[in-house]
Formats: sequence, C-alpha cells, structure tokens
Amino acid sequence: HLRYLGIRSTFIEELPKDLGKLQKLQTLDTKWSMVQRLPSSLSKLKSLRHLILLKRHAADYYRPYPGTPVGQLPAGLQNLTSLQTLNYVRADEMISKSLAKLEQMKSLELFEVDASFAAVLSSSI
Repeated sequence: HLRYLGIRSTFIEELPKDLGKLQKLQTLDTKWSMVQRLPSSLSKLKSLRHLILLKRHAADYYRPYPGTPVGQLPAGLQNLTSLQTLNYVRADEMISKSLAKLEQMKSLELFEVDASFAAVLSSSI
C-alpha cells in the first residue's frame, strides 16, 4: 500500500519494471536521481498524482546542478488521469497530446519546448 516513493538525491539509475504493481502509489519523486528512463508499467499507476522527474548530470553528490529532464517517458501517460503535478518533463509530441486528457493537472513544468509543438501544447493546457 505504498503511497510515496522518493529517491530524490540518490544515485539510483533504474526503477523496477514492475513499478506499475504499486497501485496505491500517489507520488513518485526522482528529482536529482540518476534515473534515465521510466518503465512502461508507469502508465498503470491510476492513483499517481505527483510525478517529479529531474535527473542529475553526473554522480557528484554535492553538485547535482544543472539537472536535465528524464529521457523519453513511456507511452500511456494519458492513462494517469489522477495526475496533478508533472515536473521537469521534456515537451515532445507525446506530452503535448497527452496533456489534454490530464484534466486534474495543477502544476506543470516543461523543458525544451519545441516551437513545432507550441500550438498543440497551448490547446492542450
């Protein structure tokens, strides 16, 4: 019945493939970790409300700055209908299209917004 999973400021590089089994999980905080990508099972976390994803550049405990967004998010982001917070995400086509379905969204922080997705993004928000 885990509701919060925080690996902030750790050197963890990979999350388990069966992360989607944590059906009660409400918050996943990987800020300043070394996580490169998220497992596809993430899209099964129907209770997930907060997804915080800023990756550190190097394994230096005292200097996590500047951070970068986690790489590609798994398909199915639009299935996370309880999502209220999505922080530090690269604004690609999939994100742009998924946002329209995430009606509970209250806090959104995007990186590297490509001009080609600006129109889709503005209509989705």
